[in-house]
Amino acid sequence: MKILILGAGKMGSFFTDLLSFEHEVAVLENDPKRMRFIYNALRLQKPEEVAEFKPELVINCVTLSYTIEAFKSVMPYLQPYCIISDIASVKTHLKEFYETCGFPYVSTHPMFGPTFANLGQLEKENPFPDPIGLTPRQRSALLRRHALHQKYDKAVALYAETNMPLKTIAMECHVSAGGLGSYLRRYWRELVLHRHRIPLEGENPYAVKIMSEGKPNVVSHARYKKAIDACLSLEDIELNVSQIARKHGVEGTGLANFMRIHEPEVIPWREKVRHWLGINDNTHRGATPACTKQYAEAVELYKKTDMTIPEIAGACHVSPSGFKQHLRFYHKNILEQKRKKRSEAQARPEKKRGELSGNGRTYKPSLRTEDKYAKALSLYKDTALTLKEIAERTHVTAEGLRSYLHKWHIDLVRERAGLSSKAEGGLDLRKSKKRMKTVAAKYEKAIGSLRKHPRPIAHAAKEFGLHPETFREYLHKHEPELANRQGMVQTSEGKRMSRQSKEKYAEAIRLYGTTTETLKDIATRLGLTYNSIGGYIRRNHPEVINAHSTLLIEKDEKSVITSK
Repeated sequence: MKILILGAGKMGSFFTDLLSFEHEVAVLENDPKRMRFIYNALRLQKPEEVAEFKPELVINCVTLSYTIEAFKSVMPYLQPYCIISDIASVKTHLKEFYETCGFPYVSTHPMFGPTFANLGQLEKENPFPDPIGLTPRQRSALLRRHALHQKYDKAVALYAETNMPLKTIAMECHVSAGGLGSYLRRYWRELVLHRHRIPLEGENPYAVKIMSEGKPNVVSHARYKKAIDACLSLEDIELNVSQIARKHGVEGTGLANFMRIHEPEVIPWREKVRHWLGINDNTHRGATPACTKQYAEAVELYKKTDMTIPEIAGACHVSPSGFKQHLRFYHKNILEQKRKKRSEAQARPEKKRGELSGNGRTYKPSLRTEDKYAKALSLYKDTALTLKEIAERTHVTAEGLRSYLHKWHIDLVRERAGLSSKAEGGLDLRKSKKRMKTVAAKYEKAIGSLRKHPRPIAHAAKEFGLHPETFREYLHKHEPELANRQGMVQTSEGKRMSRQSKEKYAEAIRLYGTTTETLKDIATRLGLTYNSIGGYIRRNHPEVINAHSTLLIEKDEKSVITSK
């Protein structure tokens, strides 16, 4: 659908962001500065440009006092079938405008509520359906997303208009640096790429990697480029790396580390040339014996196990950052093997517990998570309590517990649901209808009572506070023999009837089908209600009525013969 947004303010930007991935969107805004955050949409600055775009829907997001004026500026360039819409919170003069504008309209509130208060007349006043058609869940998600945009609005502006570091921006805007970084990479990736000086060249910004594993960061490469060129130049061969770094305004340690990782041939070349020229400073290069000894055990663990660097550092009592630097400088082959192993793990279609994952960690829950849900897991295994009851008792959220169980203990979930983990592994647990432990426990007492004292299912359900139809359905599915002995029974014709009624009316039906006595007399003699027995026979035993009619005809014929 072609959608035109009037205004590129907060709400205009919000609707553009929302709709541009599924629809063709254009934004009309006369202030170029407001367009700086508009992506994936056509940018228009003059109303005349609307004619070429030919929108099917116009959403007016300008300031309240200019709503009608904005509509009038674009109406001469709209197609007759175009739907016009506003999000004004105050609808002064809008109803009159819509009734005379000649265009179909959809007037909404900023919270997506209906415009004119008379819901009964809404369809008559406005026969055109809501173009968005959001469900309550979708509305809730959109409102949360809009709140997210509002939260980082100031930070995004600072990121776009200044050269402040991300951490400084986060501190000034009172948001977390990690959260801001994640938000920018997800919603404002073009800004991130621009700051990192990464050209798009017509590519999808979400397909361009900001940092590639094993490759230098674009910004770092630009920062150290001149210093690296100087290290490779004979003009500066007499200077050591620290002196070259100071000359080009960068940090000596940072430059040395960058070259060790991304330009490993530079430092050995410099040392050889300086040695040939007789200006070598005789300083030891490479890992010192003390350093090699300090990290020896950690290196062996990293080589032979799937433990992460922080885990190994903790086990060997060494610094995680120091150990990581030691590996990057002196054990690149091990890191390359690990990287290859992680790539293979990432390519696997399904993760399995205990195996290496794409991020280099063993795929398993953290110790903190296991401790958090340990008591709940024990109750889930050993009791018939519902998941909600377990969550309340152990003070965890029901959704969190459900997610933990389905992710790390799916076999236990299947077992509790009465499913076979092998034969029925592909079943959707939400749709599978099996005898669950919690449901069986719920109906256990009622079923035991029915076995001892047979009676209508509805009576037993009422006694134990159960829903009669749900209880009856459960019995017919999981206790068919018991269900057949209780309440409803099936006739040879396939009809279902109450067992109690069948037993109650059996004698009356026998008499009515084998004698010429009237049903009313039979009912009176047996103490039954005439209307009830009559309805029961008509519904379930029409053959008895036919048999009784045949007997009456034969009786009449005999009477005629006798009288002759």
